[in-house]
Amino acid sequence: MPNTTTPDTTAAPSTVALHRPFSWLHSSLDDNANAQLIARTLDVCNGVALCLDLVQMSDVDRATCAQPVLSVCDSSYLMLLATASVKMLADSAAGEIESMNSRAQKGGAA
Repeated sequence: MPNTTTPDTTAAPSTVALHRPFSWLHSSLDDNANAQLIARTLDVCNGVALCLDLVQMSDVDRATCAQPVLSVCDSSYLMLLATASVKMLADSAAGEIESMNSRAQKGGAA
């Protein structure tokens, strides 16, 4: 008869996940709206810069008769993505400004 090991089913499963979501911020800043806005700004700026780099590189390639990385259509889609990303970031900033102004007004009226 082969030697087999039966798993211990009485041990409680671990409640700690192996995967940890990435964040630029320390966990103590999870509830800090200003820190969240700054982290979002970093991510959006990096993404928009990448989109613009790819579009610009493809434009140069087309101008020099080289094979572009992106088609004209794909370049247009990335420009739309960059524009939408910047608008989203502006909306986030506007919301945070409105919130800060509201808190300041309540603090000044008290």
